[in-house]
Amino acid sequence: HLVDLESLPESNQDSWTVAKMGEVPVWTVFAAMGLGFILSLLVAIDQNISAAMANAPENHLRKGGAYHWDLLMVAIINVLLSLFGMPWMNGGIPHSPLHARALADVELVREGGHLVQRVVHARETRVAVVCCHVAIGLSVLLVDNVLDLIPESVYYGVFLF
Repeated sequence: HLVDLESLPESNQDSWTVAKMGEVPVWTVFAAMGLGFILSLLVAIDQNISAAMANAPENHLRKGGAYHWDLLMVAIINVLLSLFGMPWMNGGIPHSPLHARALADVELVREGGHLVQRVVHARETRVAVVCCHVAIGLSVLLVDNVLDLIPESVYYGVFLF
């Protein structure tokens, strides 16, 4: 069923406002700092675990000089996003173990009675990552057309669970 928007109350406030730092209680600043620290640990650990799994010696990767700058770039972008009250990003796509495996040539080898996949050749490219980010950017164009067709309760179900 569609919701009758005419029956909902209206507000004269801007749809997106940021609290002025001088007007919030001091304890909320420290609470936000604590939560921000915990979230930054989560992002760093997630990024490093993904990178360690993708950089395993059996993947035969030869990394360029700027390969490890991704975590620094994610940190800088997240600081800027935090200043504007926007959600953080995670830079796991380039270091994803699935991404590294998808670009590799593998062969099946029998070891100890089991068939094991072994990487023969690894392709290292940033083209796939750029394509992923371009697709994410283009998804903004879907906001008015396609995403309005999805009921809001579906979004709550996806993002809460």
